Amino acid sequence: MDTNNSELSLSWLLKTWRTEVAKKPQTEIVKNLYFNPSTLSQWENGTRHKNKFNHDYLTELDKQYSANGALKDMAFALCTPFKCEPNSVWWHSFNSAGDNSWVWIRMPDSTKTMSVIIEWGPVFIKLPLSYNKKGYIVYATTVSTIPIKITLDPAGWVDFGLGVIPSELGIPLLNGRKYMHIIRPEDSIFKIFSNKADEDSYTRGKWKQILAKIVGSEQKYLVSEAYPDNLKQTEPVAAPLPKTPTLYSKDQCWKTPSQLRDLREARFLSQKAVADMLSDMATLHHNFTISVTEDTISKTLEQRGGRPQGFDYPFSMLDQIYGCDGAIAIERFEHIEIKDQSLISINVPGFWVGPIWLQFSSETRQQARANLTWGPWHRNIEISNGCVATTWQKFDSDRQLLQINVEFLQGWTIDIGMGTFPEATDINVGWKVVSSVNAIRKVCHEMAKAYKQAFK
Repeated sequence: MDTNNSELSLSWLLKTWRTEVAKKPQTEIVKNLYFNPSTLSQWENGTRHKNKFNHDYLTELDKQYSANGALKDMAFALCTPFKCEPNSVWWHSFNSAGDNSWVWIRMPDSTKTMSVIIEWGPVFIKLPLSYNKKGYIVYATTVSTIPIKITLDPAGWVDFGLGVIPSELGIPLLNGRKYMHIIRPEDSIFKIFSNKADEDSYTRGKWKQILAKIVGSEQKYLVSEAYPDNLKQTEPVAAPLPKTPTLYSKDQCWKTPSQLRDLREARFLSQKAVADMLSDMATLHHNFTISVTEDTISKTLEQRGGRPQGFDYPFSMLDQIYGCDGAIAIERFEHIEIKDQSLISINVPGFWVGPIWLQFSSETRQQARANLTWGPWHRNIEISNGCVATTWQKFDSDRQLLQINVEFLQGWTIDIGMGTFPEATDINVGWKVVSSVNAIRKVCHEMAKAYKQAFK
């Protein structure tokens, strides 16, 4: 994409939002804000250096324009195609339920058409898109219990955000609900909605009736309208069998120093801002004060490509700050040698939302079966020596332990970490219900929040 495209610059975004969306003069805005009145003019004219951008300033503007996070998230996403390599697969987990959400899909200038597949639990959307220099916004409502996966062919860029994107920005807006299909109706979430044999009265009856009850009697017809009985069903793609991937270091950064610098600049963050954010995250994680300096960012990370010292998981924390959903590095947080245990419990670091990987190794056995339980869900996987499985730690205020039944895995070693592990087998689909009661209470209420917003 053209990095000099004035229609996708920060100055374009800020000026268009104020004049075309909020329709407010500069004088009205600056009198309610704490910063220098000339700052707004400099940003809108493009005369203020982008690396001096203050995210507190953007948060205030977002509030002034009643953008509900949309302006802030758009600014954060703006430069992704200019600074980051295109990818074919993108993952994300929203941190709330029932809010307006969007994905911004952009493609290289040389692309004439792009096939987009969006998978969100049982929801499947397929979009054939033609080239548009501003890309496309697909909007829906959030369900934080389910990560979203987007596959692009050819590779491109995807960003995620909250709020409502105004049409005045000139970006094509697509209502995701109009393109929805249901896949795997016999599996996962929709199985518990239609389970008539459950002993708990809460889960008796069809899932549409349950959802309608929670959404509200006055909106029952909208639930049926969104998900009629004759929904198109698409056959799910079978996950590949586990294979032995290339051996990597258990702590490895995938980005070069210049790529880390580009990521920071793409998010309009100064080195000091990143150092402060890392300090806060590390302090909260370790429960004692940790101070990260600007030199750590400028010299250790962006010049030498070294690993910051003095605290755990620096690259994973950086990944969360830059919104990379696991793409920066892999970092191991557990190494377990199975001896006489029958069940092990894994506590994922509290700051992390993104892909989790598990690597199984054995010097004496080549194959076995592992049983995973995570909250009300469980899944069996066939493992082989050296194989890696990957699933997703979603945003959840009530984070639950990942448990692995290792009764028949004596002699095996399990390494568990954060980040995108190349060649890992995706096991995000195929989970079954352990407790229908707990699962339906949690998922059904979240989906109801989303439907309430969607059906207003």
